[in-house]
Amino acid sequence: MRCKEVSKIQVFYAGDNHYEMREGSRTHTLMLDKTTCDCKVWDKSSIPCVYSIAATQVDRSEIENYVHWYYSKEAWARAYAGIIYPISDSRFC
Repeated sequence: MRCKEVSKIQVFYAGDNHYEMREGSRTHTLMLDKTTCDCKVWDKSSIPCVYSIAATQVDRSEIENYVHWYYSKEAWARAYAGIIYPISDSRFC
């Protein structure tokens, strides 16, 4: 994440894990506990957006706690744990 982007964001705690983020003339609402931001980047990808990173800096929490499990090393290891057998049919080569 680009530090310059995060440093330009003003973070206002609204209570109950809700934040209002201001960046120039743009305003966003973010809910850390629900891992959602109205910029929709976090909602679509499950990867924290720049606004969530700014909020975790104010909240002093770890951004890794807000990344979806399927991006973890354990999920990757499970996905590739089984044997992948080669296809011997010439139609697939």
